[in-house]
Amino acid sequence: MATTWKAPGPVSKEAIAWFKAKRLKPSFSYLETWKEEHARAFVIAKVLEVDVLREMQTILSDALEKGETFETFKKKALPELEKTGFWLDHAKAVRGVPARLLTIYETNMRVSRATGQWQRIQRTKTALPYLLYALGPAARHREEHVSWAGTILPVEDPWWDEHMTPNGWGCRCHVIQITRREAGRRGGPSKSPIVERRRWRNPLTGKTELIPRGIDPGWNYNPGATTNKGLIEAARDAKLAKKDTDRIK
Repeated sequence: MATTWKAPGPVSKEAIAWFKAKRLKPSFSYLETWKEEHARAFVIAKVLEVDVLREMQTILSDALEKGETFETFKKKALPELEKTGFWLDHAKAVRGVPARLLTIYETNMRVSRATGQWQRIQRTKTALPYLLYALGPAARHREEHVSWAGTILPVEDPWWDEHMTPNGWGCRCHVIQITRREAGRRGGPSKSPIVERRRWRNPLTGKTELIPRGIDPGWNYNPGATTNKGLIEAARDAKLAKKDTDRIK
């Protein structure tokens, strides 16, 4: 059966611009780029060629802007990968390349959508002050994600710092922004779930972290909040640069 999944909702212009502005970072392992750094760098594990990364970033940008399905994305991506030699050079080293291509597509679509959604959440949180954790369409769900379904917490609750969706590879959970009245209709705000953590050691760096149970390593952060911070920093740097230029003139 053809995979036609696409992000259920628009991606903001700010999020698309930020995605396009990401610096290219050749990387052999996803473990080399961690959490917040993903908001600033475009990485595909085992892609070491800058030209391949640049082409993939362009194709993904188009998919984000147009809401293209995976099948459309794949038709564009595969010929480019084959032209660069990536497909042939890595086909044997990476098992199930089409499945990996789907992971690349879905991860970038979901994280970009989450980034855009967080920006909208911040703009509308006065009228819509609560977030509702909801499960997405999937044959199976992680046990912890099922336990979080229906959780209602204020936008500013620190629980979202680590639990803003998506929360792992293939996770299709999402949040719904609701009014105070809707939160009351659903029983009122929840108690912030107790965060149980597990010790995880990064096999590449040797660094040990305490990861919330139910969240894959490297996914325990809020990509939208990180991107917002990056946008603010970029705007500040641009303003300072303009002042320096005007001073030189």
